[in-house]
Amino acid sequence: MERALVSTPVGHIHLRLDGDPGAQPTVLLIHQSPSSARMWLPVMAELAPDIRTCAVDLLGYGESDPPARQLSLE
Repeated sequence: MERALVSTPVGHIHLRLDGDPGAQPTVLLIHQSPSSARMWLPVMAELAPDIRTCAVDLLGYGESDPPARQLSLE
Protein backbone atom coordinates (compact mmCIF):
# COMPACT_ATOMS: atom_id res chain seq x y z
CA MET A 1 0.00 0.00 0.00
CA GLU A 2 1.23 3.44 -0.92
CA ARG A 3 0.43 6.64 0.92
CA ALA A 4 0.61 10.13 -0.50
CA LEU A 5 -0.20 13.73 0.30
CA VAL A 6 -1.75 15.98 -2.33
CA SER A 7 -1.20 19.69 -1.79
CA THR A 8 -4.25 21.91 -2.38
CA PRO A 9 -4.85 25.62 -1.75
CA VAL A 10 -6.80 24.71 1.41
CA GLY A 11 -4.55 22.00 2.89
CA HIS A 12 -2.94 18.61 2.29
CA ILE A 13 -5.17 15.65 1.39
CA HIS A 14 -3.99 12.19 2.45
CA LEU A 15 -4.43 9.25 0.05
CA ARG A 16 -4.02 5.49 0.40
CA LEU A 17 -3.35 3.65 -2.87
CA ASP A 18 -3.35 -0.10 -3.42
CA GLY A 19 -3.28 -2.52 -6.32
CA ASP A 20 -1.24 -2.57 -9.51
CA PRO A 21 -0.71 1.02 -10.77
CA GLY A 22 -1.34 -0.24 -14.32
CA ALA A 23 -4.60 -1.99 -13.42
CA GLN A 24 -7.82 -0.68 -14.89
CA PRO A 25 -10.13 0.59 -13.57
CA THR A 26 -9.01 2.74 -10.65
CA VAL A 27 -11.73 2.98 -8.01
CA LEU A 28 -11.97 6.09 -5.82
CA LEU A 29 -13.18 5.30 -2.30
CA ILE A 30 -14.63 8.17 -0.25
CA HIS A 31 -15.39 7.69 3.44
CA GLN A 32 -18.58 8.69 5.19
CA SER A 33 -18.57 11.48 7.75
CA PRO A 34 -17.19 11.29 10.38
CA SER A 35 -14.67 8.63 9.46
CA SER A 36 -11.47 8.20 7.45
CA ALA A 37 -10.00 6.20 4.57
CA ARG A 38 -9.10 3.48 7.09
CA MET A 39 -12.65 2.17 6.80
CA TRP A 40 -11.77 1.02 3.27
CA LEU A 41 -8.63 -1.00 4.17
CA PRO A 42 -10.37 -4.42 4.12
CA VAL A 43 -12.03 -3.62 0.77
CA MET A 44 -8.75 -2.40 -0.72
CA ALA A 45 -6.97 -5.59 0.36
CA GLU A 46 -9.72 -7.70 -1.19
CA LEU A 47 -9.59 -5.86 -4.54
CA ALA A 48 -5.78 -5.71 -4.87
CA PRO A 49 -3.87 -6.37 -7.03
CA ASP A 50 -6.40 -6.68 -9.86
CA ILE A 51 -8.14 -3.37 -9.23
CA ARG A 52 -6.31 -0.15 -8.38
CA THR A 53 -7.94 1.65 -5.44
CA CYS A 54 -7.49 5.13 -4.04
CA ALA A 55 -9.02 5.96 -0.66
CA VAL A 56 -9.04 9.62 0.31
CA ASP A 57 -9.16 11.26 3.73
CA LEU A 58 -11.38 14.31 3.20
CA LEU A 59 -10.11 17.62 4.58
CA GLY A 60 -10.46 17.67 8.34
CA TYR A 61 -10.63 13.86 8.65
CA GLY A 62 -8.11 11.06 9.07
CA GLU A 63 -4.60 12.22 8.22
CA SER A 64 -5.63 15.13 5.98
CA ASP A 65 -5.18 18.71 7.17
CA PRO A 66 -8.09 20.68 8.54
CA PRO A 67 -9.17 23.26 5.94
CA ALA A 68 -6.99 26.37 6.02
CA ARG A 69 -10.12 28.51 5.67
CA GLN A 70 -13.90 28.13 5.80
CA LEU A 71 -15.04 26.31 2.66
CA SER A 72 -18.27 26.90 0.77
CA LEU A 73 -19.91 25.44 -2.33
CA GLU A 74 -19.02 28.60 -4.24
